[in-house]
Amino acid sequence: MEKLTRSRPSMGWAEFDRMALERIKEVEKVLLSEHKGKIIVVEPESGDYFLGETLREANRKALEKYPNIFNKLYIALI
Repeated sequence: MEKLTRSRPSMGWAEFDRMALERIKEVEKVLLSEHKGKIIVVEPESGDYFLGETLREANRKALEKYPNIFNKLYIALI
């Protein structure tokens, strides 16, 4: 099993939050009608997002694409 890194994002935490929230606002209008109540996990630097019924499912999808960025994901409920 590959070890997950627990490093900080390449940007500061305030910028990390700002970028993640900006991305969520961009996709929220489209996703809200079909995916309300689901978990969204955002990788702020790329803007990629992953949806799941549970946090585990959304994280699994994100970590499949980005296996070493556990602490670099932003999690929200839509």
